[in-house]
Amino acid sequence: MLQKKLRKLCEKTYLYRLSLIGKEDLTLNNLFPDPWPPQVTLDINQLRTLLNHQQDAFWDIPYFASFEWIRDLKTSQDLSIRSHIRDIILFWIYSNQRFFSLSWSRLPWRPDIVGLRIWNTLALFDFYGTSGPENFKQTVIKSVTQQYKQLTRSWNDFDDPLIQFKAIKGIIGFLCSTKRISYQSVDYWQEQLMHAIEKQILADGGHKSRNPRILLFFLRDLIDIRGILTKHNIDAQEISKIINQVAPVVRLFRHGDGRLAQFNGFKLDKRIVKVIPAAR
Repeated sequence: MLQKKLRKLCEKTYLYRLSLIGKEDLTLNNLFPDPWPPQVTLDINQLRTLLNHQQDAFWDIPYFASFEWIRDLKTSQDLSIRSHIRDIILFWIYSNQRFFSLSWSRLPWRPDIVGLRIWNTLALFDFYGTSGPENFKQTVIKSVTQQYKQLTRSWNDFDDPLIQFKAIKGIIGFLCSTKRISYQSVDYWQEQLMHAIEKQILADGGHKSRNPRILLFFLRDLIDIRGILTKHNIDAQEISKIINQVAPVVRLFRHGDGRLAQFNGFKLDKRIVKVIPAAR
């Protein structure tokens, strides 16, 4: 607790960013593929217009701050789409990671948002980044590395196990994308992940919130984590057990047309990911 309070005080000084500078061991050649299809149709021009006119409001929306929007541009027919995505990512970096920026309390730096942003930045890099210039790639490496370092300090700032779970997902994604994977570190964070899971998944496989949408995206995150661990020959049996426990409940919540039941705070939207086949 004392360490957390000291960090919070240090975060208010511009010198705090110096502690995030260090060895950048991330490689963009050891990435994990993103298996999920786009769920909505985005217009990149409208996206840029919204960003230019409402920058603060734009990044205070979890969908944008977590870089989930990149996935929804994967099937765009616009040949310049990748360049536009890179421009927006650079804009985010220069706007939110400025040396003198004191924005740690804003939504873009909430641990779960940081974790998802790290994951999406890396998992979708093959789509938007491989065709980019070398200086863009180095900027991404530096940015993600600093976000990771901050996340290892702030991941449990909130008691909410769902926030911790998504934060740890990003940490594991980063660790599995380094030049030399520290299996000891991955084991430690996998242990923390299981603690976060135990605090929110009930004996019947449902989520403690009883919100179908939360459970659905929780399942997607589990499948992602299992996938990257399996790729690197890291034991993921415990995660597979949780997937087998959760997947039947998600199926139970589905109507015949594929939509989810609506209750306990769930509101119908078009961004329902087809995760059930991948859970098998």
